[in-house]
Amino acid sequence: MIAKLEQNYYTMSEAAVRLGMSSKQVSELVRHGTLPGIHRIEGSWVISMEEVHAWMDRRSVN
Repeated sequence: MIAKLEQNYYTMSEAAVRLGMSSKQVSELVRHGTLPGIHRIEGSWVISMEEVHAWMDRRSVN
């Protein structure tokens, strides 16, 4: 597991839970550029919490 010094990031699994979808769906969003903010830290892919929350906000407005 990623050391929690990266407090501003979700793992792919954490982002999936937060977004109410599967990790595979999150991976597809990232791959297609729909969900930005992905980084590789300590060998794991993580997504910026700020980007996840902004994406959720944009989805709720539409």
